[in-house]
Amino acid sequence: MRPIWITADDYGLHEVVNTAIERLAAAGQISAAAIMVHDGAALAGLARLRATPVATGLHLVLTQERPVLARLVGTALAPDGHLPDSPYALTRLLLRRPQLRGLLADELAAQLDRYQALGLPLDFLNSHEHAHEVPVLWPLVAPLVERRRPAAVRGAHVQPVTASRQGALALLSRASQRTYQPRAAHQVLSPLGAGQAGALRLTELDELLTRALRWHDRTDAVPELVMHPAIDDAPLHARYGDRAGARRAEYDLLRSPAAAALWRRHGVTIHGEPAVARAA
Repeated sequence: MRPIWITADDYGLHEVVNTAIERLAAAGQISAAAIMVHDGAALAGLARLRATPVATGLHLVLTQERPVLARLVGTALAPDGHLPDSPYALTRLLLRRPQLRGLLADELAAQLDRYQALGLPLDFLNSHEHAHEVPVLWPLVAPLVERRRPAAVRGAHVQPVTASRQGALALLSRASQRTYQPRAAHQVLSPLGAGQAGALRLTELDELLTRALRWHDRTDAVPELVMHPAIDDAPLHARYGDRAGARRAEYDLLRSPAAAALWRRHGVTIHGEPAVARAA
């Protein structure tokens, strides 16, 4: 059996997301929960997640939400109190105003400090919208990997570059790795499902696994299905619009017998080794 991670991203975004992740974690239907700690993150129910066997890690927030550091508010990084709308908007800003990079680096360190103050193990590190994979942003994140030494880091650089969103992420990740390679050893979690947040269904998962297991036979990276479950889409659509996706459908899929049958058909194991990075 080949180990594969299923990571539920965005714990802390909203209670409807948290509840979905807590239920999946308790049922052994995911491997890991990626936790957001931005200002306003919903973290009151962390004790329920902590009681499950899943791996936990920091989901760095560089876009959309309110920064941890109040001194960013009113600056070009958060003029209206929120970080830029997308990794690409943030990249354009940093290219125009490189002096902001130090301020953003301080924000990332503050998020890591806040996460570690929660008392959770730092099994892995990744970011909202894969922002850390962007070449302009990765040199701000990589020093944190060296200093804080998470057991695993999300990275698409082992994947082939293709004419797809997944291939575009692989290209960005490869370029980032050329700019800075952390000296600290860590397991690479190779993300699948780029650009498909809230849109993954059984057919898409089948296709992802078929391709991914072939790619990853030639690497030491662990394939990682990146999922975005929620028990209700309405509150997320009210806040984020259509970009929130159909997360309830992803939640229902992960809980379904059809998903369990898919894992068996591909010969992968998810739970039983809930913290692949700790054991790697």
